[in-house]
Amino acid sequence: MGAAVDGVLKTIYVSEGQAVTKGALLGEIACDDLNDGLTGAMADADAARQGRIRLLRGTGDEERKVASRKTAAAHATLEQAKANLKRQRILFQGGQIARATYDQAVRDAGVAQADFGAASRTETLLAAPALPEDKAKADAEVGAAEARVEEARDRIRKCSIFSPIDGTVLRVFARAGESFSTVTPRPLFTVADASGRRVKAEVDERDLGRLVVGQVVTVEADGFPGKKFSGKVSSVSAVIGSKKILSEDPSEKTDRQVVDAAVTLGRRCSTAANRA
Repeated sequence: MGAAVDGVLKTIYVSEGQAVTKGALLGEIACDDLNDGLTGAMADADAARQGRIRLLRGTGDEERKVASRKTAAAHATLEQAKANLKRQRILFQGGQIARATYDQAVRDAGVAQADFGAASRTETLLAAPALPEDKAKADAEVGAAEARVEEARDRIRKCSIFSPIDGTVLRVFARAGESFSTVTPRPLFTVADASGRRVKAEVDERDLGRLVVGQVVTVEADGFPGKKFSGKVSSVSAVIGSKKILSEDPSEKTDRQVVDAAVTLGRRCSTAANRA
């Protein structure tokens, strides 16, 4: 097995011959720049979540109270301006004040009316709930920020090399400080499942009808003369192919079509119904 990212091998945690469990950490690629990116992505996601909370919670009570007081003050100013304009109109029509004085009263009333309208709109806006489109935008921003966090975490996880099975480390091909590239990948570790012995067998296609998964078989090996081992057929290939396992017997036929079968060995035995 190799690594899923480019980088320099920072640490090797296992040695050859060591037993490991599935998910055990075998080694790590240096990914300090990715850690910095994760920190920034998490900060952005937290800011997006806080902004959404503020939007849904709405304006605080104190802000709404201030807006209400400003509206009341603007209304009082408007009423005063209206009353003054009414008096100035009567005086102007009676010829008791100049045109300029009356025009100033008209302008003051107009300004007071505009201020009251602005204060009223502000108070209404602060009291209103968030608009659906604003909620949708906030939700989208939070989702995008959290997706960036998960993407950064996934990239960091790829910097760690884990054992895919329970087994034994057979070979460690790299050392700390060596570089690794996914463009020209190479193995870093070899881990084998050593929980039991297995035999790969080639069965002649003519005997395929007599072969089933779970079938009990007997295995003999030249390395164990006079000994027989019992086992069970654990898998049978779905494809028939050419013979690949050859002996040194010159009379052996090599043009046979065979099917691959895997046998999981159990205890040693002396008799069995079938032989592989």
